[in-house]
Order: sequence, then C-alpha cells, then structure tokens
Amino acid sequence: MTAAMSIYRADFKPLIRIRSDEEKIAYFIDLCATKNGVTADQVKTKGRKREVANARHMARYFIYNYTGLSYLSTAHKTSGINHTTVRTSILVVGDLCQTDKNFRNTFELIYKEVSSQFKPVEKRVNQRY
Repeated sequence: MTAAMSIYRADFKPLIRIRSDEEKIAYFIDLCATKNGVTADQVKTKGRKREVANARHMARYFIYNYTGLSYLSTAHKTSGINHTTVRTSILVVGDLCQTDKNFRNTFELIYKEVSSQFKPVEKRVNQRY
C-alpha cells in the first residue's frame, strides 16, 4: 500500500444511510447547528442570536429542498411555525449568500456535504403551501 492510498483511506468517509424524512430532518438540523457553532436544541428554539438564526435558516432550506416536504410540513416538523416562515428562511438564505461572505462560506461547506449524499427534490408543481 502506497502512502497516497493510506492517506486516501484515512480520509474516506462512507455515505450515511438515511432512509426516512425524520432521519434527514435530524441530520440537517445537526449538521447546520454544528457548522454554525451552536447545538441542535438551540436551533429548535425561538432564539434570535445571529448564529442560531443562521443555522435555523439553513436547516429549513435543506429540509425543504431535500425531503420533498411542503412549506407547511416543513414548518410543523421543524418547530411548529407558520409555513410562511419557511418560505422566508429560504429567501433569507439566498439574500445572505449574496451579501454575507462568512454565511456564504458556511453554507457552501454544508451544501457540498449534503449534495454529496442526497439529491435535491424536483420542483413542486401545484402543491398547496
């Protein structure tokens, strides 16, 4: 075994086998919380600290785009909020990626990890909320 192969094997991270939407939701919340330096419990609360809010917005973005849940279902699964809050979170992620360099870097790290394991759900047509 060459040195290059041993380095590759040490860095190899197998894909996580996640089957249900509940497992995906927990995974997205944990991942976004960890990358933003907060806990998953803080993401589920209504705190307004910037780090917590950013992690919450990112988690809602990934849950909506990678599970196939509607705005309403995503809202109920995350913290019992209104469906428009999920829509607003998705818009905020887009806005912050354009204006905040640190947010964009963190989002891109999470996006690369998520997109290597999951496929985004196709855009919904005629789906209520």
